[in-house]
Amino acid sequence: MGRAVERVWDYQRYAAECVLLAEELADPAHKARLLAMARGWLHLAQLALKNSQNDVVYEPPMTAIRSRGGKPTSSP
Repeated sequence: MGRAVERVWDYQRYAAECVLLAEELADPAHKARLLAMARGWLHLAQLALKNSQNDVVYEPPMTAIRSRGGKPTSSP
């Protein structure tokens, strides 16, 4: 199990906790706020899952140029 999957589970758990707390509240404004937070956590879970499926490697620009045997060019 990778860290990305753990993050997805964490976000889903936070969303569930918001829903459970909202169910205990009588104030509609507070309920709405917690349910909005739950939606936010679920959105983060979806993004984390999507990002975990991407195979992206960051390579700083100067490193990329040097690794190809080129020299950096200066802009006028």
